[in-house]
Amino acid sequence: MKKLFFTFLAVFAVTLIGVIAIINQTDNEKETQGVYLVDISSADIKELMNIPFIGYSKALNIIEYREQHGFSCIDDLKNVTGIGDKTFEKIRNYVTISTKKFEYRQTKVKINSDSIQKLEELEGIGEKTANIILEYRKIKTIENMDELKKITGMSDKQIEKIRGYIEF
Repeated sequence: MKKLFFTFLAVFAVTLIGVIAIINQTDNEKETQGVYLVDISSADIKELMNIPFIGYSKALNIIEYREQHGFSCIDDLKNVTGIGDKTFEKIRNYVTISTKKFEYRQTKVKINSDSIQKLEELEGIGEKTANIILEYRKIKTIENMDELKKITGMSDKQIEKIRGYIEF
C-alpha cells in the first residue's frame, strides 16, 4: 500500500510541476507577444493599456501625470500614482519617451479666446486647423475635449497631443 501511495505521489508531483511549467511559459508568451515600445509622452489611454500590468486606472494616472508634469525620463513613471518600484521594473522595457522636445507651459492656451498665433503654437495645430477652431468658437464655446472631436479636421491624435496644454 505504501508503495502505491508513493508512486501516486510521485506521479502527482511530476504532473503538477509540468502544469506549473506550462502556465509560466504561457504567461511569458503573453508578455512578449506583440511587444512594442509605448511612448508615454504621447500615448493615448488604449496604447497605455497595451503595456503589461497597466489597466485603465493606471493609464489614466499616467495621462494625468503627463498633463501636469510631463516626462523627462522613464524613471518619472515612479512618480505616477499606483506605479511603485515593483510595477516600474515590470514595465520599464515596454515604454519609451519620444525624442521630440515637449516644453512645459506655465500658462495654457485658452482655446476659446486666444489668438490664432497662440493656437498654432500647439503641437499638431497649423494655420488651417487654427482657423477652423476660430470659426467654430464664433458659433459655440468649446467646453471640453470631447467637443473638440466635433470640429472638422481635428483627429483623435491631434486632440491627444494638445491635452494638458489647453484650457476651456
